[in-house]
Amino acid sequence: VPDSRLRVHGVPAGAAADRIHARLERRGVPRPRVTLYGRMGILEYFAAIEDVDIALDSMPYNGATTTLDTLWMGVPVVALRGTRAIGRGSCSILSAAGLTELVAETPADYVEMNIRLARDSTARVALRRSLRPQLQSSPLMDAVRFTRDLEALYRKMLDAR
Repeated sequence: VPDSRLRVHGVPAGAAADRIHARLERRGVPRPRVTLYGRMGILEYFAAIEDVDIALDSMPYNGATTTLDTLWMGVPVVALRGTRAIGRGSCSILSAAGLTELVAETPADYVEMNIRLARDSTARVALRRSLRPQLQSSPLMDAVRFTRDLEALYRKMLDAR
């Protein structure tokens, strides 16, 4: 997407940052379009998330807490469904939150979904407004139900002894 920018968080300055910049430059992404951030405090972290249009889920190891944090801050996360459990974390979160339209099945779908979302600011704004309420109303944040189900499993295990 022309004029887009990439932010990568959790990259220490030095050799790791230099390697990332070099790899991206070899793929035609000039250094000025990429900003790398090291570790940051929690408030700075949430402010940095909130200021993003689209979060690109990592692969082959998907996000978990970061995916939840990002959705909470109203930022859509596009995830590619992996072939192993470690590559399906964000897909599970998005599915439980009723956001399966943000789950790509193939790398080509992943690219296409991100491009489409980047170019459609109206859809992105509407999605941003809906993400936190949708997350709040999902089973992911239903602590009462989770506790009730967990207690039922404990009783079942005790009864099976």
